[in-house]
Amino acid sequence: MRIVIACVGSRGDVQPYVALAAGLRKAGHEVCIATHMNFENLVRSQNLPFTLIRGNVHEILHSEAGHDWLGSGKSPIKFFTGIIRLTSNFFELIAKDVQEACRNAELIIYSPLALCADSIAEKMNVPSCIAALQPVSPTRSFASPMFPQVKLGGIYNLLTHYASRQFIWQPFRTEFNRWRKEDLHLPPYGFWGPLVKMQKKNALALCGFSSHVVPKPKDWRTGCHITGYWFLDQPNYAPPAELLDFLRSGTPPVYIGFGSMSEKDPQGTLEIFVKALQLSKQRGILLTGWANLPRKNLPDEVFVVDSVPHDWLFPKMRAVIHHAGAGTTAAVLRAGVPNIAIPFFGDQNFWTSRVVSLNVGPQPIPRKSLTAENLADAIQKAIQDQQIRKTAEQIGQKIRAENGVSKAIEVLESNVL
Repeated sequence: MRIVIACVGSRGDVQPYVALAAGLRKAGHEVCIATHMNFENLVRSQNLPFTLIRGNVHEILHSEAGHDWLGSGKSPIKFFTGIIRLTSNFFELIAKDVQEACRNAELIIYSPLALCADSIAEKMNVPSCIAALQPVSPTRSFASPMFPQVKLGGIYNLLTHYASRQFIWQPFRTEFNRWRKEDLHLPPYGFWGPLVKMQKKNALALCGFSSHVVPKPKDWRTGCHITGYWFLDQPNYAPPAELLDFLRSGTPPVYIGFGSMSEKDPQGTLEIFVKALQLSKQRGILLTGWANLPRKNLPDEVFVVDSVPHDWLFPKMRAVIHHAGAGTTAAVLRAGVPNIAIPFFGDQNFWTSRVVSLNVGPQPIPRKSLTAENLADAIQKAIQDQQIRKTAEQIGQKIRAENGVSKAIEVLESNVL
């Protein structure tokens, strides 16, 4: 079957879909990935065809407006207004590029930010499937990943899911429906939008996370399937000699990396990291990433890398300090080492709540509240608390026993393939 996977976002948003595509190709299907130019090499490294979706997430996150968005913290209003402001100019480009990518598709799989793909599948009369890295169906069990995870009961939780949908849908409703009418010659969606329609149809949905981390709620519709994480491992990775020398030269270090998150003050952030490591008497591996953290004048106990596969590096760490993105959190959980979460915004706060509820890491430190002192305290807690370390290893064993890609393919083969 000819399958197109359309995915929009940062590397953490895209890489799991590349893993899913690679699995589908091994299962005998023709699979193409449609995503941003930043990730063409990643896609082609798996011998997968690549099709362009315009838009540069790196540039967006490094803009002044992007920095303001990253600083929205736990506020869902600031998060949604930020994403609307930053992406409103890209909707038509994304829709046209996804439509072009799907010309010959017999099945379309898409990430939530590529929701236009569902309308394209409707026009083409081919099956489609939303594939998400976060919970996508309303439930009373927990709040929407974009809302604070506070204990206000099932009604609050349920309402936050519907509110999240409308915060995104209503600002785009006019443009989205104009595109459906003028480009696809389809009737417009109603007031409540496509996700409510999909819910009523019990449309197929794949959730690329582990039920050991987010158990399937009892009130979820039957079309939603939690498959396990979609990991893209690099078993043939050859680390540089300098990194191996650093790992062998002392006790296991602490990893520090914020993935695709950018920093207004890279030098100040670096100073916090270095001081926290010194206060906690730990060695560290620092990922520069998109934060553009400086490299100069660092102590010998800190090693800087641009990029290292998580599946190779994280099991060698004493603890991992990260921004709590879905993909990084998954990699740390699988490695079986303590999480030290420093969330910026959005669903990162949801994943930190899972880290705390599972007792696989200390209390998170919101990015706005980060200091060398509270980070050093968190490092000491993660390293010295034996229950955290034991629980982290137990969760890691459970996740390593799963194969989310195989499960997702099994679900697809049972329903649409």
